[in-house]
Amino acid sequence: MTPDLSLLIRSSVKAIEEDPKEARQRFHEAAVRNDPNPGCPHCGKRHRKITADQCLDRSRSEKTWLTPRVLYRARKHGWKGAHCAPAYLPNGQVITPMSKGWPDWSFFKAGHRPVFLELKKELGEVEPEQLEWLRLMAACGCAVGIIRPSDLREGRVEAIFRQGSPLQD
Repeated sequence: MTPDLSLLIRSSVKAIEEDPKEARQRFHEAAVRNDPNPGCPHCGKRHRKITADQCLDRSRSEKTWLTPRVLYRARKHGWKGAHCAPAYLPNGQVITPMSKGWPDWSFFKAGHRPVFLELKKELGEVEPEQLEWLRLMAACGCAVGIIRPSDLREGRVEAIFRQGSPLQD
């Protein structure tokens, strides 16, 4: 055993004997400092199956985070968007002007087919009524999509509005 290692072990034993809680805290801090895989920068957990970007995508909401970014990209490429928000009545009832399952956003641009987008959280589930409407709209020649935060990060939203859905002559 080298003298340096022997000294380190003796000082560790002494620290444990004097104040076990303090020693445990210092050992933990040293282990965290020297850890080659410190965990996710967003939540602090060690993920086995997802990346840090995917973890961040899961924490983002469609209303406060995704919607303004999708709208920005649409406007940047000359698209106009329409959204039918629900109305909240004084008795607590919620009504919407559209049928159940109608997509969150409708986008229009001269010379292009309409684009209908349903915005979802990364792990949000699509309701059967929403899928039914999106399939019907696609069958009618409209461009449709389900957009999640990862689609924004990976450039798919930008591509939708940049390329559009040109009408054929």
